[in-house]
Amino acid sequence: MIPRLKNMKYSSFMLLVIILFIVPTYIISSLVIFSNIEANHIEEFSFLRQQDELYANASIHLVDSGWKLFEKTLEPEMEDVINNFKGELNALGGDINLLNMTEIQNNFGNKFDYYVINKSGTIVKTTYELELGLDLSNTGFWKNNAQPILESNETIFGRITTEPLTGVYRKYAYLSSFDRGYILEIG
Repeated sequence: MIPRLKNMKYSSFMLLVIILFIVPTYIISSLVIFSNIEANHIEEFSFLRQQDELYANASIHLVDSGWKLFEKTLEPEMEDVINNFKGELNALGGDINLLNMTEIQNNFGNKFDYYVINKSGTIVKTTYELELGLDLSNTGFWKNNAQPILESNETIFGRITTEPLTGVYRKYAYLSSFDRGYILEIG
């Protein structure tokens, strides 16, 4: 044995053995336990995140379905109004300069704003004066939808959106003029 240990009291020797054995064992077991706890927390966090994503996605789809149902209730009235708007333009021989937008709004309903958009994407007539002259040609809407609207004989309905200037919720309907030179819009 080591000379120093021979001179050590038995109780001191046992204390040293206990410290040299128990302390490392305690540290190692604590690290293993901590590692397991950490792995469990990470796994639970991942599971909860996935659950939250599923719930959020389901909520978004539910809200979107609700908006779609609401939109469908607006479309029959909007289709009647936009067809009357087109009929009025046709009665004037397709000349938009003869359109009296205030009279159209009074005749067909004050709850809608009326727009005439030329092939270039500019709002040339409207009851909503803030947007008169607005150039839509650089918008995604115009690039993706103008040609199909101009070529169609049917009313095309947009989704409910927020108005950029005011944040008000709006729904729009579009219809091509008879000569395909203009898009008629109500919102």
